[in-house]
Amino acid sequence: MKLFSTVLRKCLVLASRLGHQPLKSWAQWELDGYPDSIEVPDYRILYGLQSFGHFLGLGGASLQDAPLSTLRLPEVARDDYANPKLRQGVRAIAEMIKGNTTGVIRWAWPAEAYEVFNHEGYRDDLRLMQAWISVPAATLAGLLDTIRNRVLSFALELETLGPKIEEETPSEESKRETAAQITQTFNQTIYGPVSNVGTAGSISQTMTVAPGDFEALKTRLEEKGLPEADLNQLEKAIKADEGQPKPSKNRFGENVGKWVGDMSKKVASELIMASIKLLENYYGIG
Repeated sequence: MKLFSTVLRKCLVLASRLGHQPLKSWAQWELDGYPDSIEVPDYRILYGLQSFGHFLGLGGASLQDAPLSTLRLPEVARDDYANPKLRQGVRAIAEMIKGNTTGVIRWAWPAEAYEVFNHEGYRDDLRLMQAWISVPAATLAGLLDTIRNRVLSFALELETLGPKIEEETPSEESKRETAAQITQTFNQTIYGPVSNVGTAGSISQTMTVAPGDFEALKTRLEEKGLPEADLNQLEKAIKADEGQPKPSKNRFGENVGKWVGDMSKKVASELIMASIKLLENYYGIG
């Protein structure tokens, strides 16, 4: 774990050297935890977990370790219990695993959840007194492996950019191109392809853009929330890259790569990730 934290700190040093804010933020959040104001990466959402609880009633009646349906919670809160978001830093996660002896970790529901739990269908006197989400320790270990593997993949991909990164006096054009390629590599290796951690297994997204179908690409990106002005810039970038070598995995044309880099400074990382996947689909390299 100490070595793992050291690798993330080296990512912070690299991010500072490259002036790459997305990498810096990601490494810092993985070390210290994600604040509530930041959306966690998809791999930190634990899908399909089960909750259990203890009920007490009149005369000492009880119902122990009963499975709880999140459908009995208000709709606005259900996803937080069925598919909780793991915000703790990697060291805190490792300590949870280390301190566990049963193979299952209990995350307690807050007391407020008991008050809004729908008791209809239970015996009238029974009330939920204690509840928790049951988290397999192996799931958390798998999450740490996912983070390690993505850091390694990012480092290996950066090796292909080594000569450009190490230029002593790069031109402004070279700086922009290198920054765009780093951003593209970062988003693809750290945030994608999507691989969810959880007992329900992986969840995949189906891309419906046929290779070369820009109208379909534009429609999908509009559905994701990209403004028309940015889509027009993308269309110009695609046309400007015509005649260049065909894009390959982890690398688009110069102009499209710059568009991805520019967009990463404007929109959420999840939207950038989706845009890259759709572009790969469009180019037939996904």
